Amino acid sequence: MTTPRPPAERASHLHGAGMPLEPGRGVDHVRSTLTHWGLDGGLPGTDALVVAGELLANAHQHAGGATALRLTWSGTRLRIEVSDNSSEPPGLITPHESTRLFGHGLYLVERLSTRWGSRCRSEGKTVWADLRLPHAP
Repeated sequence: MTTPRPPAERASHLHGAGMPLEPGRGVDHVRSTLTHWGLDGGLPGTDALVVAGELLANAHQHAGGATALRLTWSGTRLRIEVSDNSSEPPGLITPHESTRLFGHGLYLVERLSTRWGSRCRSEGKTVWADLRLPHAP
């Protein structure tokens, strides 16, 4: 009996080519990539769209826009990475207050992802989030 091999890691990139990525264009890219990979069914796919939208919106609002979007999927983990030119790390507003008119983005990212964080780059930062998704068919 042979042991099934895990699927090869898949990756998808979207770059702004010198211009900031519009959040809607980034979310459209995530949607089409998840569909192409067979990961668009049900709640996990919807969660990925929400997380990507929030990371892209934060880059747009606080850092002049995203410069790149990267998706990687390795079996059961989808990583969403959004890069921008600001070195300022993202800040989760605590405690979360549902009556506040703003400050819900990273709270949603934290609730929907298994983990998230940021790392410095030579020109800015990358904010990432991991989500658990089922194997593609």
